[in-house]
Amino acid sequence: MARERISWDELFMEMAYILAKRSSCLNTHIGAVLVTPDNDVISTGYNGSPAKLPNCSDLGYCRRKQEAEYESGKDLHLCNAVHAEANAILLAAKNGHGTKGAKLYCTHQPCKECAKQIVNAGIEEVIYSEVYPNNKESIEIMQGAEVRVKHRPLNG
Repeated sequence: MARERISWDELFMEMAYILAKRSSCLNTHIGAVLVTPDNDVISTGYNGSPAKLPNCSDLGYCRRKQEAEYESGKDLHLCNAVHAEANAILLAAKNGHGTKGAKLYCTHQPCKECAKQIVNAGIEEVIYSEVYPNNKESIEIMQGAEVRVKHRPLNG
């Protein structure tokens, strides 16, 4: 008897959640998988400090919580972490892989800054699982640039 296989969307979203486990953020663990239109993995990312710099999890504190009244989705400019989506785009560039026409799977809805990077990277579709607070603008930016945006909960 043939077994039922999971869909590409389910596979890549589960991969994003596994990547999120590498996050060094003390608040939210986010993962991302960037794939070609043919479902080949281009690159991956998770949120954490830039390479060769100490992580918040190593330091034992969050700069955002120290310098501002912490609210999820606010004061992101105070964060030391590079976001998962940005890390996936940057890793693709670092390794010489194009992103034009790609799909990006994210555990969380991209923030406004990542949305702008997604648009300029030529990514054509974003599939995310969890809504991130205070980011209505990010959806408007991506949709305004004709990026297809799909909210697909992990088990939905």
